[in-house]
Amino acid sequence: MREEIMTLSNQTIIDCWLTDQKAANVNISTDGNILRSYNDLIGKTLRNGAKIVLDKTAPAGAFKSVTTSRHVNMCKDGADGVEHPTTGDVEVYPLT
Repeated sequence: MREEIMTLSNQTIIDCWLTDQKAANVNISTDGNILRSYNDLIGKTLRNGAKIVLDKTAPAGAFKSVTTSRHVNMCKDGADGVEHPTTGDVEVYPLT
């Protein structure tokens, strides 16, 4: 009997990171605290619980791959802020 394996979508993994849950697929993974695209850190959780995305995209000057850029951009809507890769400056999104 063949066992069915359910693959989680990238958005599901991101949603798990945003809610402090562990999840992974072959492209993206989280322990609930940090978020990785492949093995590259793209998201972190601050001590106060804020979710910060590391802007590893071409416009920010930190392009890694098309897929990693897609993962970063998917995270931006739900994150509390975005960290610039070279300056470390964080753009904090207003709370709604």
